[in-house]
Amino acid sequence: MNKQEPSPGTPPQESQPGHPSAEELPFTEERERMVEEQIRQRGVADPRVLEAMRTIPRHCFVPPEYRYLAYSDGPLPIGSGQTISQPYIVALMTELLHLRGHEKVLEVGGRLRLSGSHP
Repeated sequence: MNKQEPSPGTPPQESQPGHPSAEELPFTEERERMVEEQIRQRGVADPRVLEAMRTIPRHCFVPPEYRYLAYSDGPLPIGSGQTISQPYIVALMTELLHLRGHEKVLEVGGRLRLSGSHP
């Protein structure tokens, strides 16, 4: 059975190089705006970091009810009292690592709880 080509103007169903998937399409402009306005304009300049932030589908890492905020300038809840960091902070921390391009990075969040007692 031959695979049919999509009709003109129909987004590809699977992500292919240079062609975002149908799920990614609504967020392409938001991702570009995030990189330009929140990250590059604040001084992050490493082209690899900027490209990673342009490419990684942040909306896939947040619950569906927060996807419309995935590229906003702030952290978002991801469940169990945890948050995904603000895009600028992720980009800045990554740039400050001075990576050469062959490394793999895993950001592990920590939680700091401050409590006090009053006599």
